[in-house]
Amino acid sequence: MPDSFTGDETKLAPKPDLEIFKSIPGIAENTALRIISELGDIRRFKKPNQLNAFVGVDPQVYESDNLTAHLSISKRGTDIGRKVLYLTINQIQSAKKAGTSLSYCGLLRETKTVF
Repeated sequence: MPDSFTGDETKLAPKPDLEIFKSIPGIAENTALRIISELGDIRRFKKPNQLNAFVGVDPQVYESDNLTAHLSISKRGTDIGRKVLYLTINQIQSAKKAGTSLSYCGLLRETKTVF
């Protein structure tokens, strides 16, 4: 994973998506570009479970006869995608601890249409 982008990536990313991600406290341009590059257009996922499966953080289920076991995450997606989302979640949590709220930027309404 590169430490930073050269600037050309900013031109390639869809501007509305980039601005929406950057408006989330804890996400700067570099992180937003990484999310967009790994996930592409997230509107193609109709449900959060589809996004989880794409990245590989959905629970792995083992079924045999009468036994159903829920194991760890499936890890079907890309390693980089999981790392980017993990780091993004940590950044959002850090911003929240610092007192920044998601509600002030109006994302709760927009998130339903984006994700």
